[in-house]
Amino acid sequence: MLSGLVGSSRGRYIDLPSGPGAPRFTAEVSFSPGLSLHWEGDWIEQAAGRLQSGPRKHGFLAVSTVSSWAEVAKQWSHRQDRFMQSASEALKSIPAVQLDDPKAVLQHYWTWLRREFDYQPTQRVFEGSTAPMPLEHVLATRRGDCDDLSLLLAAVLQRHGIASETVLLDTRLNDVPKSRLPTHQVNHVILYLPELNKYIDPTLAARSPLPTAGRSDYPFAVHTRSAAIRAIRRGAATDGVVRPAGH
Repeated sequence: MLSGLVGSSRGRYIDLPSGPGAPRFTAEVSFSPGLSLHWEGDWIEQAAGRLQSGPRKHGFLAVSTVSSWAEVAKQWSHRQDRFMQSASEALKSIPAVQLDDPKAVLQHYWTWLRREFDYQPTQRVFEGSTAPMPLEHVLATRRGDCDDLSLLLAAVLQRHGIASETVLLDTRLNDVPKSRLPTHQVNHVILYLPELNKYIDPTLAARSPLPTAGRSDYPFAVHTRSAAIRAIRRGAATDGVVRPAGH
């Protein structure tokens, strides 16, 4: 781990070995006030506030203004709460089902998502602080990104007494250490249902799923209620259920 604290937004030049034989490393550079840059790759060159990857273009850049994953989780959890509060009126347009078994309720709305909604990936989820689309908009257009569809499913399940929490994922890396710099720059959102101990990816139920979305294991998943960080092994994509490691 390479860390440096600099006094201005211009940063400090960091010269590290490059080329095919160069070791892989992780670097974090902190800027005042409260801005951090995180890079994982083969080498790094940082000058005048710019970060550039090495010749092989391997690496991943994250920008963070938060101090911990607990802070990230808390902010996303508040987003889910605000969505639920604003969705109560729109939920009245969705017919309720007379089912008591949580598994049967989940299956009903899973089929409903598959029949009625399209998955439309956007960049909004990367920004973290951007609010999801209002439920009225999702219902009117019959489409949404992973954040929209996850919160839609969370809302209809909550009406039947089934609690859930959003889970933040980053599918761009195959192996991410738990010490990774806290950031809102995730690229996928799914649901965890504590009562059923299941991870549900609503994008897999949509009529137009992105072929690569949610189809791999998730080595780094952040629960937004508990701030727990876990590795998740994906189950069968056909039922949309991904299972925690060891299950």
